[in-house]
Amino acid sequence: MKLGGDLVKKNFFLKQPMMRRVLYSLAPIYLFALYFYGVRLLLLSVVVFGGGY
Repeated sequence: MKLGGDLVKKNFFLKQPMMRRVLYSLAPIYLFALYFYGVRLLLLSVVVFGGGY
């Protein structure tokens, strides 16, 4: 994107401290679900995260 003759680079990911805290808090829950559901959770995660990207 050109803006004022300069090339402006747009970052794909932004650093968001609050969302990072949310992800850190969800990690133990995900590990607990991995313990109970195993491979099914991994397959479902690949489908859901792949579709959301």
